[in-house]
Amino acid sequence: MKYDIHYFIAKFEAIPDNKWCVEKFTDEKGRCCALGHCGVRGSNTMFCISTKQGEALKKILPDGVTSINDGVFKGEFKGKTPKARILEALRRKLKEE
Repeated sequence: MKYDIHYFIAKFEAIPDNKWCVEKFTDEKGRCCALGHCGVRGSNTMFCISTKQGEALKKILPDGVTSINDGVFKGEFKGKTPKARILEALRRKLKEE
């Protein structure tokens, strides 16, 4: 399977906003961040089990999937939810191609 921008846009568009979280790959409520939705697991970004999907997403968004998801880049990605911010970043990248 090819994990490209189009793949991730379609994948993340299909996940409801209420299934997203920040500051964790997954939480106790069954929600995930962008990398968590790609199967990445662990206690933090330093100690995690990665996946091919997760690595592909990090290559597409090298400025930091976690930072975009969590809203660290205030003002740059205006989405009010993690899903909206990740999709905004992916769509920007698509326009650059």
